[in-house]
Amino acid sequence: MLSGSPELPETGPQENSRNIAALLLKIWSIRANDFKYFAEDFGEVPWNIMLDLTCSAHHGKTVVASDLAITYDVPKTTMNRYVDYLHNIGLVEKKRDADNRVRVLLSLTDEANDMMTQTLSKIAAEMGKAPV
Repeated sequence: MLSGSPELPETGPQENSRNIAALLLKIWSIRANDFKYFAEDFGEVPWNIMLDLTCSAHHGKTVVASDLAITYDVPKTTMNRYVDYLHNIGLVEKKRDADNRVRVLLSLTDEANDMMTQTLSKIAAEMGKAPV
């Protein structure tokens, strides 16, 4: 332990497990609440797409719809439905690649980017409070 660092209380495995479960429920609740106006069934794959697009934007990377299908191990037709869904509710922009008209490039809308920033900030704040 570093000199001057506060001592953390020791917790047993059962209490630690409860703390982790409580944190995960809080994170789920934040996500569900922040996106409730877009869809009641905003599930894991749409959330993962949004995370992927957020991360890629911050790293200056281009996201191609067909690559997401491989990343998340879902058929391309299924991924296209998810992408269309996110596009139709105004969270994702789709653009044909000028160099390869078959490829569809994806990005967050400005509104979606703001929502993800707010949601991820809330999650980070909760994680900072977590006694795990």
